[in-house]
Amino acid sequence: MCEALVIGNAVMRAATNSSVYTDNNSAAIIGALGGVIASFVLPLVLAILLPMIITFAVFIIAAPIAIGAASGAIGTAILRAAGKNIGDITVLQATSAGAVGGSIVMGILVVVLIVLALSGVLSRCLKAIKSSIEDWD
Repeated sequence: MCEALVIGNAVMRAATNSSVYTDNNSAAIIGALGGVIASFVLPLVLAILLPMIITFAVFIIAAPIAIGAASGAIGTAILRAAGKNIGDITVLQATSAGAVGGSIVMGILVVVLIVLALSGVLSRCLKAIKSSIEDWD
């Protein structure tokens, strides 16, 4: 979820006009480190809790947002504990940036899926029209 943290960090930095959010390189490192861990751990936890909490469709939509948020929190915490310089970004701010970026990534995926679905419907409609015109002749 490196891309989610970079996108979210850039959006939050631009929206707040704040230098508190880190540079894109540090955001990518935070997201990459946190994303590796969150991508394995979070789905396992949610799979156990899924029947009790949410439906599968909600899980599919919420997963990128949750993984993005967890990536920010985990990556920042580990890098801070290791004494790495990642700017002034806090765990909370990295979590927010990851959630915002995950939402944007999920939105893009939903738009792509809708476009693909509509293109399939349109293709079938055009084939049906062509077939009916050929039958008419």
